[in-house]
Amino acid sequence: MCYRNNNVWNVIMENFKRGMHNFLYVLSVQDRYVKIGICKEEEHLYKRLKTLQTGNPHKISIIFFEERESAKDAEKYLHNCFSDKRKEGEWFEDLTLHDIRVKLMLFHEQV
Repeated sequence: MCYRNNNVWNVIMENFKRGMHNFLYVLSVQDRYVKIGICKEEEHLYKRLKTLQTGNPHKISIIFFEERESAKDAEKYLHNCFSDKRKEGEWFEDLTLHDIRVKLMLFHEQV
């Protein structure tokens, strides 16, 4: 049986309704390129992955997926941190999941 605090649950649901509760994800292509993005639902990520995979000869993998209250802020923070590695749009080159996790820990401490 799962216990849930109704007050906390209500706040989470309100944030979700206002678009504040999203998922942060990282996709990888050949361990060389990564895409850092957000989505509102897990199903949206799989649709996005399918769209990106179409026409791409290299396999795209999900290497990180996390539900966060501040996903949009975390995404913006990561994009700024790694701007020197930006290839195009939300795609970055020569960036490891370890690099991303370290920055996420620093971001968490700032919030």
